[in-house]
Amino acid sequence: MATRRTVRERKTTMVPKSILTTQRDALLEKRLVRIQFLDKCLAGIPKGGDALEYYISKKFLSDDEKKAFRERVKAGSLSPQEEEEVKQASERVFERDGGGEVDRGVPVLWHGQLKAMLRDVFTCMGLTQRQFKQSKTNGHAGGKQILQHTVNVEPNHLRFLDGTTVVPKPDGIVDRVVHTQNGSALSSHEFMFQREMEFTLSWPKNSCFTDDDIKNALSLCENDGLGACRSQGFGRFAVTKYDTV
Repeated sequence: MATRRTVRERKTTMVPKSILTTQRDALLEKRLVRIQFLDKCLAGIPKGGDALEYYISKKFLSDDEKKAFRERVKAGSLSPQEEEEVKQASERVFERDGGGEVDRGVPVLWHGQLKAMLRDVFTCMGLTQRQFKQSKTNGHAGGKQILQHTVNVEPNHLRFLDGTTVVPKPDGIVDRVVHTQNGSALSSHEFMFQREMEFTLSWPKNSCFTDDDIKNALSLCENDGLGACRSQGFGRFAVTKYDTV
């Protein structure tokens, strides 16, 4: 009987290629963008999704203390402060590239994080409310739809770079104190320090967005940042390349 395999377990040596690439490329403006982080870029994915065990391992030293705490969890007798601390405490990691065997385990950012950053900035700049009409009979969707459906970032997995070399593992782990109404908790994050990243940004030529719009948005994205804890100033970057493809 054949065994079931997850997507990440299947071989990905052959990537399907579209026969419509030429048509699509004719419709798009493309820019090769390279960025370099000013300081640390922090990971934000909970490791294993089990914040409770991570909290217990950090808070208690002896096995008896850990056992007693687990029993109180089962009995539902935690204090409100303890419940909040358990919720907040977690080790955060980068997503790993699930590609070929050689690249398996390489830390990456999902392209959706960059698109989310662009969406926030485009909204703040009013670009999503732009309207474009070529003529009375040949119109085009507004900025919100264009951004959502046809502004694209490639590749899907954005790898951290040291020059032209892919960085194989995080640069380290930093502990962050998370303040809540009921007290403070510990959150541990993998981080990359001053690494680079390269991607292709594309959007329709016949749309309400211009090249200056994209550059203006990216200039504001530099201070908005990528990764976790952006509101604390992490993940800020400088655009070091912006070339037409």
